[in-house]
Amino acid sequence: MILESLVRYYEALAEKGVLSKPGWSQVDVSYALDIDINGKLKRIISLKKQDGKKLVPQKMSVPSQIKRSSGIAPNFLCDNSSYLLGIDGKGKPDRARDCFLAAKELHEKILPRDDAAAIAVLSFFENWNVEKASECEVIQELKNDILKGGNLIFMHDGKFVHENKYIKEKWNEVYNGGIKENECRCSVTGKIDSLAILHPTIKRIRNAQSSGASLVSFNATAFSSFGKEQGYNAQTGEYASFAYGEALNYLTERLTYKNYLGNTALLFYAINGEQEYQDAFNAFFFGDDEYYSKEDLIKLVESICEGKVVDYNSKRLDPQMEFYLLGVAPNNARLSIRFFERGTFGEFVSNIREHQERLNIESGKETAEIMPTWQLLQETCRSGADVSPILAGELTRSIIENVRYPATLINAIDLRIRADHHVGQRRAAIIKAYYLKNENKQVPKEVLTVGLNKETDNVPYNLGRLFAVLERIQESANPGLNSTIKDKYFGGASATPATIMPKLIDLSQNHLRKLNTGMKVYYSKQLGEILEKFEEGYPKTLNMPERGAFQLGYYHQIQDYFKSKKVEGEK
Repeated sequence: MILESLVRYYEALAEKGVLSKPGWSQVDVSYALDIDINGKLKRIISLKKQDGKKLVPQKMSVPSQIKRSSGIAPNFLCDNSSYLLGIDGKGKPDRARDCFLAAKELHEKILPRDDAAAIAVLSFFENWNVEKASECEVIQELKNDILKGGNLIFMHDGKFVHENKYIKEKWNEVYNGGIKENECRCSVTGKIDSLAILHPTIKRIRNAQSSGASLVSFNATAFSSFGKEQGYNAQTGEYASFAYGEALNYLTERLTYKNYLGNTALLFYAINGEQEYQDAFNAFFFGDDEYYSKEDLIKLVESICEGKVVDYNSKRLDPQMEFYLLGVAPNNARLSIRFFERGTFGEFVSNIREHQERLNIESGKETAEIMPTWQLLQETCRSGADVSPILAGELTRSIIENVRYPATLINAIDLRIRADHHVGQRRAAIIKAYYLKNENKQVPKEVLTVGLNKETDNVPYNLGRLFAVLERIQESANPGLNSTIKDKYFGGASATPATIMPKLIDLSQNHLRKLNTGMKVYYSKQLGEILEKFEEGYPKTLNMPERGAFQLGYYHQIQDYFKSKKVEGEK
């Protein structure tokens, strides 16, 4: 299912001209070897482009590249200096010479003899002196960079040789009409094709092998069946292998840090290849959009959830469009699939909206804030620490499928609050969303509100409110304190209130004496209203769900103070 959807996605992109057709690959090219009709190297032209403060290779469509694991295997018209110049930076001149001779043999087999550009390349291979290549004056200026392994191409008469119409036709003929070896019925397309012995490498996945990692590979006996090796273990044709590799590398090229949830890269695509679906999903899921305001995004989401076709960046988005999400994580030389989700674009957007509605909590802002998943995950660990990859995958899956949140989420939030005594907007929102989706009798819906609920008699919730009032009294009586009762007693009050709360009540009486009459009356009234709810005394302990209610009560009460800004008697 994964490979099949990627092949279909590739075909949609190829039809639009975004990706190369079979037999061609999008690769990074650093330099062009400019040769005359006799094959003499006139100059080397840099193809690198400015990207910020550095020069980077240019992306070009060239004849398909061979996946090299070991040995010598030349590519047609585009390769590194070992194959096209017979020199390398690895101190292995004999191997570099053998690479050049292999490239010469390949080009002599494929290139026609009745085209000027082809004749120029053949003459180059015939006349190039490998033994003195490193001394050639033309390459001296760029020699060090060329030897680093970047791709080179040929240029003749001001044009790139691989773009020559006649040579392209010849290459396509060779690629498509060559001898079909190891024929199989492809398990992805259902068609007869040559078996893919080696599958493509996928690049640009963070923390994966820099040269690329494989989604499908068999490099140990444990992965083989009945003594079969490499691609013989999977009936995948060359076309399907090429297509899904092109599609994945196209997706990974557009990854940003926001697309990572822990170490998992989140890839998503509409089956018709329209980029606007990805851009819109990126805005809805990650809250990342430069052109639409939050209010406009919310309106777009509502329209999509109602089944309406909407305009986004001048493109029509159909809620019924087939849409996919793929979570990929590094695993040494291979890639691991964390999750794979299939549905319609509208279904995914609807599930995201319900998740965001559960997160909605008062914060002093006029409109509900979109909380990206990567920001929520950062609340589960210390600042600068790595997010749990397992939790990242589980949370994303629960949002996309609109199912129960993982228990590891609330465990992590409770642990962080008990460690640093901070209940910010995102943490409070997570607690609220978790218990709305994962119903628990100890955290009733009456406390899972957007703002403060003064009417509820829920004991843990009101204990949190009480703690917030006591903290406020202390701050009003002693402005500019470096630390408050929250820093010393928050963890204990939320775990063993019967032990801590009486001490804090007694302490508050000392603080009240320092206040003016208006403030003293205001806070005393608040204390009285909340203390009336504890006729049976304080509970000895609170379990984790009850601590969640405590933390919500505390947050809501603090936000209510921010909303009112001033109390009676304050200056």
